[in-house]
Order: sequence, then structure tokens, then C-alpha cells
Amino acid sequence: MTQTVYLMRGLPGSGKSTWANKFMEENEWARRINKDDLRAMTNRGKWTPRDENVLNHLQYIMMDRFLRDGYDVIMDNTNFATTHTKAVEAVILKLDKDIDIVVVDMYTPISVCIERDAAREKPVGESAIRDMQSRFMLPHNKFGPLRLSVDELKERIKFITVGDGDA
Repeated sequence: MTQTVYLMRGLPGSGKSTWANKFMEENEWARRINKDDLRAMTNRGKWTPRDENVLNHLQYIMMDRFLRDGYDVIMDNTNFATTHTKAVEAVILKLDKDIDIVVVDMYTPISVCIERDAAREKPVGESAIRDMQSRFMLPHNKFGPLRLSVDELKERIKFITVGDGDA
């Protein structure tokens, strides 16, 4: 049976975690990994460069374990940085399993992202959201290509778009 890693991409407040939690309700064989939740567990939700490095390693260890145990994995972080894609790729390649990657691109208007974020207990803030939009979204508010270095994985990738693309 082919397993799947769902790699969410979207601005804070775009609905990634809402989508992931709904998906998990409908698919008991899926396991969710979220750095915000890991951050809340380990450092009361505070972001620090040192902790972030540990959390990145921890999420890939968790992904490896869940995949080895037969689960599908949903990673509902922003997942914009190429380093995250490469780490996911490395975990998948070291396992001798059929694993697909489904990229779920969340296109939510930036005004909605900012509004949702402002209502959170620990918002990232409008300036951080606008900065991410300017750094990681292409003209016409589309995300850049997912950079994979291994052709075998490039053939196994699928994309799902959620929203109208008018981020």
C-alpha cells in the first residue's frame, strides 16, 4: 500500500491546521506534525533559533517513525523553505517504501490570514505575514515550485489547491 506525506504550504492563518485536523477526523491512519504545537509543548510557544533547530530535527524523526509504522503524515507548517522540502525528501528516500508526496497549497486572501492571525492567542503579526508573502509567493500570489532533487520523487508528487488563489 502506498503511503502519503501531505506537505501543507500557506501563510499563517491560511487554514493549514484546520484542513489537517479535518483530514485527520476523516482518515484515522493519518498523523499530524506541527511545529507550533511542538513549540508550545517545549518552550511555551516561544520561537528561538536554537529551539527551532531542535524542533526541525524532531519533526523529521516523528515523520520517519510514523511512516515506518504505516501511517500517512500531514505536515501543516508553512513549508516554504527549500530546507524543509529537502529534509522531507531525505526521510522518504531512506525508507524502502512507496511514499507519495501531496502538496496542499492554501490560497487564502492575505486580509483573511491577517485577521485570523490577530485573533490567535500568539499571533505572528501582520508584518511577518506580509514578509512571508513577499519572500515566498510569486507574482499573481502563487507559490514557487517545490524543489526536489531526486527524479524518482518528482514523478510521485501531486498538488492540491485549496482556495481561489487570490492570496
